[in-house]
Amino acid sequence: MNLRILGVLFTIAGMAIGKERPNILMIVVDDMGSGDMSAQGHPWLKTPNFDRLHGESVRMADFMVSPTCAPTRAALMTGAHEFRSGVTHTIHGMEQMNLDCATLPQVLKRAGYATGMFGKWHLGDQDGHVPWKRGFDVGVIAENDAAAAQHKPLDPVFFFNGEKRQMKGPQDQLFAKEAMAFMDQERDEPFFCYYATYDPHRGYWAEERFVKEMERQVRAADERGVLGVSPRRNLFFAEILQVDWILGEILDFLDDKGLSDNTLVLLVTDNGGTDGVDAFNQEMRGHKTTAWLGGTRALAFWRLPGVLKPGDVAESCAHIDVLPTLAEVAGAEMEKPAQEQVEGRSAWALLTGKDDSWPDRYLHAHVARWAPGKRDRYKYEGAMVRRGSYDLVRVKTASMGRGYTDHPEFHRAASPGGEWGLYDRLKDPRQEHDLSAKQPDLVNEMSAEFERWWNASEPFLIHEK
Repeated sequence: MNLRILGVLFTIAGMAIGKERPNILMIVVDDMGSGDMSAQGHPWLKTPNFDRLHGESVRMADFMVSPTCAPTRAALMTGAHEFRSGVTHTIHGMEQMNLDCATLPQVLKRAGYATGMFGKWHLGDQDGHVPWKRGFDVGVIAENDAAAAQHKPLDPVFFFNGEKRQMKGPQDQLFAKEAMAFMDQERDEPFFCYYATYDPHRGYWAEERFVKEMERQVRAADERGVLGVSPRRNLFFAEILQVDWILGEILDFLDDKGLSDNTLVLLVTDNGGTDGVDAFNQEMRGHKTTAWLGGTRALAFWRLPGVLKPGDVAESCAHIDVLPTLAEVAGAEMEKPAQEQVEGRSAWALLTGKDDSWPDRYLHAHVARWAPGKRDRYKYEGAMVRRGSYDLVRVKTASMGRGYTDHPEFHRAASPGGEWGLYDRLKDPRQEHDLSAKQPDLVNEMSAEFERWWNASEPFLIHEK
């Protein structure tokens, strides 16, 4: 049966959300911290288009992702912790998502959605791992997807479903142009468009206009002379301004094409803060590549006018919840393998305010990033278990501060002796007050859960054998 015809079978489910099955635009911004925008409290950075989307969206205020980028992308695509799809790193081939996994675009195609992916894929760029082999009708990625492309932000080489093309212009803007062309082409049918930026990853390059605007903002904020000159930091923030401009172009495109009212826009970031944490980190401890709150809290904005009322959702949600939530939005019925794979749960009733019940559960994070064959040695380093407002964290001092900040606060030692530390992240986002001695039973319960989870994940780690 034609997938678009099959999609009609799910129209009743789609109308239950308040609109005939909406289009879905998912935007993933690389390496931007949850505090790297003015609407999130940044003291001097001005981001008008991020602020616009912030003000028009339901915001998951306690949204958990993985400590690094490829693992988060795997969880978004599969609805399960990245270990379940074999992803433990961003390099060494350990970023390649298991080919046996069902993916988000495959699920949405079953409901009749056209699917397109544009930008940073970072889940394998060879053989069957490429996006056009993982459920996307259209896939546009950069040459050497996760590596060389980050160093060639201007005039890149793209692959369009495998066809190589030399491009002219700024990389992320070119990806956005292709994403908008796809949405325009598919505007008469429901579409799922996945746009993923490379910026602001590590402050490589920004157009001169954004560099100058960043310099202007720094000067305006630096009346007391405290910010000083930090070329890498300023270039990082200039890249954020560059992404902010692109976001404005996309939002204006949706308005101009009459797509805004029936397009669910979901914007997420893929890990905790990076080069911006010295300037502002929302009072959180840690950054990307750590299991502290500052390494695992990310942005998650959901906008669908007339259905979602802007405001904050305080419940603890995670990247693994995105797939089941979007499946419900689309009225997509998951086949048994996908049902068994997905570990998250739909947050649609929570987002719409129809049901605010959200029972506690265990969530897991692990920095991983070990070299091939070194898994057991790094079992505890960079591990975290979450339940309710509590995070059980175990991180060696040596794993802290991997180049994202020189501020001494982020180099503090972990729990004494390398034991588990227990923190109430909602009351203590700096995670300064270890509660393990006061609540030993909870520590024992949560550490036992870690052991269970770690052992259960081993069969899925196909790149570790």
